[in-house]
Amino acid sequence: MANPSITNSHAKLYDDCTVADWDAHGGNTGTFASYLNDWIKLNVTVLGGANDYYIHNTVDFHSFIIATYPMIMYRYCTSDLNIKAQIIVYDHAGNPQTILPSSSSTTPVVGAETITLTGHVDKVALYANDAVGTVYYDFILFYAGTFTFPFVSKEVSIDISNNYAHLPIIGKIGSATQWLGAPDTTIHIVGGVDASVGASTRWHDAYSKDLGVLYQVMHQAVDEPWQWFTSDVFSGKVTPASLRVRQAADAEQLLDYDLELAEYRRGSPNLDNYYTRFWGVGP
Repeated sequence: MANPSITNSHAKLYDDCTVADWDAHGGNTGTFASYLNDWIKLNVTVLGGANDYYIHNTVDFHSFIIATYPMIMYRYCTSDLNIKAQIIVYDHAGNPQTILPSSSSTTPVVGAETITLTGHVDKVALYANDAVGTVYYDFILFYAGTFTFPFVSKEVSIDISNNYAHLPIIGKIGSATQWLGAPDTTIHIVGGVDASVGASTRWHDAYSKDLGVLYQVMHQAVDEPWQWFTSDVFSGKVTPASLRVRQAADAEQLLDYDLELAEYRRGSPNLDNYYTRFWGVGP
């Protein structure tokens, strides 16, 4: 079982498709649009030229330095195994780096890579190549790094529930329930953190304590719509909701923490449910 982890300190996020943010190019005939208020959908209808279709951001970033935000994370899937997804980033001098080589998957795939270019990232290009079909990109995230939670034989748990109205016996035989939907999932992480100054599993050298990183995760949640959380029981977009830290009675330098994360989603729950989100079923 692996320790849970969470992204932190985000520089740039694409989590939906605003048409004005992108320009389309390539030899294939295609369209791009928002899908389920959550995915960037590239749909190829006619092949031609170099068998490629791609979009890139219309305005250069110029807003973050690669040395400070060296990581990029993505999530994608394809309508079939013939059409290919691909992601390329370009620095301020136009030098390219392939983040996702030409790939296909009918179930969502999450990947992360280190950007090895220098200076600034100016553009990111999202591709739909080689065949007629559809490529879906859930998000493109530029960020500083990933923090692995300290873990001391505690737990990572999720709360999944259905919202029922229970109809009592009034003029009818028996009782019944009426399903009124399902609330967002809550994730709990309970563990221990060494409060002493020294080596830590911090994601960034500016912090000398794991406890400081936990505080920063809570603080930066104000400016970041969500963080990507990874664990053996749940992986997805979350928003830190509450953090409780308490001193253990038998160890002055060991503090217990209880972090509550709230699931984040943009898509309609009628179309995007627990099964599709947690089991990795594509759109």
